[in-house]
Amino acid sequence: MHYDELAERVRFHKQQSKGIETMCRIFEEYGNEVAAERVAKTRNEFVEDLLRDGSLSLERIAAIAKVPLEQVRQISQKLAEPLH
Repeated sequence: MHYDELAERVRFHKQQSKGIETMCRIFEEYGNEVAAERVAKTRNEFVEDLLRDGSLSLERIAAIAKVPLEQVRQISQKLAEPLH
């Protein structure tokens, strides 16, 4: 590597226990963040499917999907908007 400082930092994160711990924590936080985003997206898609079905009240959809009623209302309004 041409940059000694960069090489030293990479070596620290690959070989030193503190560096390895730091990288593990960072990757764990990133993984948790990605998982939370996927759960939220899946939950929103579930709400959309229930709204399209049209047989349940907004309150019932919120209870089933375990999301705030306001979030169900927002998704409902979004679905009602015409495409541009």
